[in-house]
Amino acid sequence: MCYRRRMVVLAGMGLGTLALSFGHPLAAQTLDLRLRVDSIGTPIVGAIVRLLGSGGEAFRGLTDEAGRLLIRAPEPGSYRLRIDRIGSTGLTTDPFSLEAGRTVYKVISMASSPFRLPTVEVRAFPRCELPGPRSEAAVALWEEVQKALTAQVITASLGLPLHIRRFVREVDVRGGTQREWVVTSRVSREAPFESLAPGDLATRGFAYDVGDTAVFAAPDAALLLSSAFVSTHCFYASGDEGGLAGLRFLPLVGRRVPEVTGILWLDRETAQLRSLDFSYTGLGGFLGRWNLGGRIDFTRVPGGRWIVSQWHVRMPRLETSSSRGRPRLAGYLDNGGHAEITLDTTRILHHAVLVGRVWDSTAGRGLAGAAVSLAAGTVGLLADSAGAFRITLSASGPVAVSVEHPNLGLLGDPATREAVLSLGDTTFIEFAVPSIATFARAHCPRAGRAGYVSIVGTARKADGSPAVGQEVVALRRGDGADLPLRGVRPARVGKSGTFGICGVPATGTLRVMLRSAGAVPADTLVVLRGASQWIELKARS
Repeated sequence: MCYRRRMVVLAGMGLGTLALSFGHPLAAQTLDLRLRVDSIGTPIVGAIVRLLGSGGEAFRGLTDEAGRLLIRAPEPGSYRLRIDRIGSTGLTTDPFSLEAGRTVYKVISMASSPFRLPTVEVRAFPRCELPGPRSEAAVALWEEVQKALTAQVITASLGLPLHIRRFVREVDVRGGTQREWVVTSRVSREAPFESLAPGDLATRGFAYDVGDTAVFAAPDAALLLSSAFVSTHCFYASGDEGGLAGLRFLPLVGRRVPEVTGILWLDRETAQLRSLDFSYTGLGGFLGRWNLGGRIDFTRVPGGRWIVSQWHVRMPRLETSSSRGRPRLAGYLDNGGHAEITLDTTRILHHAVLVGRVWDSTAGRGLAGAAVSLAAGTVGLLADSAGAFRITLSASGPVAVSVEHPNLGLLGDPATREAVLSLGDTTFIEFAVPSIATFARAHCPRAGRAGYVSIVGTARKADGSPAVGQEVVALRRGDGADLPLRGVRPARVGKSGTFGICGVPATGTLRVMLRSAGAVPADTLVVLRGASQWIELKARS
């Protein structure tokens, strides 16, 4: 029995739009900026540019593929630019003036001075009592993390079209993926996920209850950059792993709400942020027994922009013991998604396709006319002449597919199977009538004996129902009359309508008859050529 408590993920990957206040476009004071590498003049793509005025940051944006950024100041005045580049040192310009209604053109050349991450030494963590980076290495790593997270927040404010596919993944207790499917597929220019305000997370934590629902929140870029998060967490440089440098964070000692601890991973060569692995701490009750958490992958896309390309939050998949009534861990559920920038939305599939085949192994061809149905008959169709079928659905997840045909399920093989539908993907499923050899083994214990074969098949009454209990006899064709086969016994038709005549000489021509109360309602000729054969007998009306 499944544990009934619901669990919801508020995966805060959808970063809020950056709110900037500009004056009327015609009256705006504008800076048309271009950044270049001073030695070769190559455009600097994806640089983070902040316009700093007397009141602090007035604008921020990313340079495009041409190294250009158009900046509109909220009011005339004196400003400076702070320019940061991931993996390189930044600069702050001297003050300059922006006048009302005028555009200033500025080209800035920056030295190509790659920034190298410091070597990280693994050391035991002291008690976490003070917030913020705690060492020179941690400071260096945090500065690069901030750049990437800021670039992602700016990217989110641009409203770029993202193809977002939310998925559910079933994972076993050891972390191995069992199955996965896409539950929603859409293109959006807005934040696709609900996020909690940093202040809310600081006061009630990353997991809380609403009625019978356990709500989990994941840290996003805006939250990680917030003072609410930095002031309640410590940061330490972690060890290198596979060319990645880690920046670990954990909550301050004494936090009384559910929290997160994790590692931000940066590429050691480029200083680019790659991923965040996090886990929940301080969970009360049974949730605290398991290692719950998640992962966020960051990707740099053309134009120097940054997006979250993949994420998931892992929750427990519980079952209740029938004897004690306590929840037992049956595995995990990963709720997450994939995102990618898309310019052509016409080719994106937002539905699931189920393609299948019903195969008759006794005849070596598709089983035409088989009736296929889904979800208790809500969708139904017949397989074509090749036994194939195709169904397009807006549903996703596990679904029961049933196939009906007189030749299916004769040996107790299931006529209903589960398929996992995934939006934007095609799932293949196949049903098959067992092979002649399988029927022969089921009816004849000594099937396969050298020099002998079996005759197997179905026998039905005129109305199509199984001719249960009736006799099937094989006779050898003679010159004047059909002769009994020595040592070959008649077969009785079983409940499913199948029969098997065993120990038949491997060659020759036989007459196979269905006998009922002395009458022969059906018969056929069989020519044996060294192999078992399948026949279908149906009484004449």
